[in-house]
Amino acid sequence: MRLSPITVICLALLWAPLAAAAGAGDAGAACAAGLAKDPRAIYDASVGAVQPSTDLKALLTDTTRGLVRAGTVARAGARDSARAAYQCLELVQRAE
Repeated sequence: MRLSPITVICLALLWAPLAAAAGAGDAGAACAAGLAKDPRAIYDASVGAVQPSTDLKALLTDTTRGLVRAGTVARAGARDSARAAYQCLELVQRAE
């Protein structure tokens, strides 16, 4: 099956925005892959709730508090862990 040049151009124009969005989301996942245990736990618990209008600070505050109470994240480093997770979640939010 051979595609006409017009079909190829149309497919490329339709695919390009999707590829760009996937690339930005991939950047968030790549960022998260480099996180230590506690920031990664915060990222994993938060990433599903990230939308373009999400207040990341409020989301991270609530999520981190819950993880500290559950004993999943150390209280002593919780603020720094949340800051590290924030950087990756910001990349995810930009992709939305």
